[in-house]
Amino acid sequence: MPTNKEPVILFTTDALCDYQGTLYSELVNLRGLFEQHDTKDTAGNLLPHIKERVELLTTHPSWWEKLRVRGTPKTIYDSARELGYHPLIVATHPSHDGQASLMFDWLKRNFSTTDYVFPIQPQLVNGDVFVDVNPERIQKWQEEHKKGLVIMVSTSENAKTYKGSFYDALSKRINKK
Repeated sequence: MPTNKEPVILFTTDALCDYQGTLYSELVNLRGLFEQHDTKDTAGNLLPHIKERVELLTTHPSWWEKLRVRGTPKTIYDSARELGYHPLIVATHPSHDGQASLMFDWLKRNFSTTDYVFPIQPQLVNGDVFVDVNPERIQKWQEEHKKGLVIMVSTSENAKTYKGSFYDALSKRINKK
């Protein structure tokens, strides 16, 4: 755990894990030779057979072996460590039974910290910087930590919410020290 003087940077597992990219790659691998490329119906809902495949893929133990790390958050993680920040991973509990130990193995394999928390309310976890993909969680964290810096990792889901550079925000914080 961090010392009292060591600044803390919080990363959610959603920010670190490339769920969508990995899932897309796996769905492409499972697609039949003559199967259409559509994964959603006209209302934007997953097609029933795609929904079944997603469930099959994400509940299988090999999911955590295949899951990729998001590049930008990993770069931020490594840079923050070099700058003297203590990374703390704010983990959301996996939605499927038996997956927690596989998630811990994945985190240990990909990140050098062994400090994790499983909060019910991530916005209450103290830190100097909060890295996430979820705009609502980021807003709640900012409300609780007025002087904290947030970095929203850009995804297709939150692209309309955030325009800008991760590095702009991080460099502003670093230059204040």
